[in-house]
Amino acid sequence: MKILFLIPAPKKNMNYVLSPDIALGYLATAVRKQGHQPIILHMEADKVPYSKLITKIKLIKPDIIGLRVFSRDITDCNYCISLIREVLKNIYIVIGGPHPTMAPSQDLFDTMPSIDYGFKGEAEKGLPLLLDLIKNHQNKPNNLATIPGLIYHNSKNKISTNKQYFEPNLDQLGIPAWDLINFKKYSSFTFWAKPGKTAPILLTRGCPYSCEFCAVHLLAGKKIRKRSIAHVISEIELLHYKYNI
Repeated sequence: MKILFLIPAPKKNMNYVLSPDIALGYLATAVRKQGHQPIILHMEADKVPYSKLITKIKLIKPDIIGLRVFSRDITDCNYCISLIREVLKNIYIVIGGPHPTMAPSQDLFDTMPSIDYGFKGEAEKGLPLLLDLIKNHQNKPNNLATIPGLIYHNSKNKISTNKQYFEPNLDQLGIPAWDLINFKKYSSFTFWAKPGKTAPILLTRGCPYSCEFCAVHLLAGKKIRKRSIAHVISEIELLHYKYNI
């Protein structure tokens, strides 16, 4: 299946710092391992205005659209979804990120009624499983109950949220699909490096603390998990030698 990972643009100038989205990069790697085809569209970085969004999506022809949602983005995401639903009424729309992780599940579908599924926390294991079920027309409530972190309508048409899964060996997740990200489009990522010469990398996941202003412990659990040194160095080498970082 073809999945489009979409980051909607803010309709108002929010002074966001544009940075490569490594969370979507990891998800792209996860679904690619299962034979699915990921595409990443960052509307602001890729300079795709809302007036051209549907034309762009029609050219891509995705089976599923996944959106990363922060709570600040709900209005923009709902507007984006409404445009998509006007033309592609039957396409599956899945959301993930901090907002669906922290919001009460019922409220999630109340505030974003046009979505089909949500994911709570990390989705590298759950999303490929969901794609497989949809591909095989087996996305029934009993089967959906087996997918880690999934938020969905159960057999009683009520909202269920499955238990999250935290991969203990981060090396198993591979590295982000850097081939889907154009570094030159993120010139504002740092103030000290030339455009296209910088990339973020992730070394650990999880945090043992419960700071009220931070969602990391909810997104990635309280146990700190680390990548191996060799795995980190291999990513640095790839970024340097292949992408000139």
